[in-house]
Amino acid sequence: MQERHVGHGAQNAVQAPGRQSGGRDGQAASLAQARQHGCRHHASVRVQAEKIARSGDGTVTVTVASGDTVTADDILVAVGRRPVTDGVNLEAAGVELTDHGFIKVDEYLHTGAEGVWAAGDAAGTPQFTHASYDDDYRVLKTNLTAGNGGGKPRSTKGRLIPYSVFTTPELGRVGLSEQQARDAGHNIRIAKMPVTAIPRARTIGHLEGTWKAVIDRETNRILGAALLGAEASEAIAVVQMAMLAGLEYTTVRDAIVTHPTIAEGLTLLFTPAYLEE
Repeated sequence: MQERHVGHGAQNAVQAPGRQSGGRDGQAASLAQARQHGCRHHASVRVQAEKIARSGDGTVTVTVASGDTVTADDILVAVGRRPVTDGVNLEAAGVELTDHGFIKVDEYLHTGAEGVWAAGDAAGTPQFTHASYDDDYRVLKTNLTAGNGGGKPRSTKGRLIPYSVFTTPELGRVGLSEQQARDAGHNIRIAKMPVTAIPRARTIGHLEGTWKAVIDRETNRILGAALLGAEASEAIAVVQMAMLAGLEYTTVRDAIVTHPTIAEGLTLLFTPAYLEE
């Protein structure tokens, strides 16, 4: 959100403890980009507002519990979302909830109650429309049909769900971050490239951003990618398809991609110029 509002003159982003942007490749890249645009980032701040005051010139000053003050033209408070399951008395139907209030389901979206299913945000599905509306819907429809002898059940296990943040520039993410790959025990290689290297970015005049991909050193398969730059939401789908097909990064590198397109950047990202040994 901070990157989106930089384009509208936002200058401050306040971040609560335990939500460090550097923990995920895409967030770290987006934060770095915001800083380049002059956005000041206040990390690990106790964000409980003690006082909010608007001065005569229209600016707003917020004093938080730590004693810090932040001054801006306006305030956007992003507090996240939570499932609305309190007071529904789902327990009476035998439906269990998780510690965070989501409906507990198995990999087939079946609850612990016979004949009761759940899908979407309330069931703890990643909170994206393409996950809940597109895929959860298909899983649920398939499994209801399978229960009547209509075929093989469909599972949510191992789904590869990308996401995009439609900021300026865009952020596209899929798969594992560098840290997640290391934590999972992968021996990895990193490919990292500035968007300025992509011919299409130069022709449209949008040179902001960085592309990064994580590769398994032993199998040459792509484990994940974070693309920050123009049309990253489109390019990340190409990476997702390569991952779903189990392609080695060399197949993507050597593909003949239409010139000039943003996706053509993937044939550059995996070359020795940007891929570590």
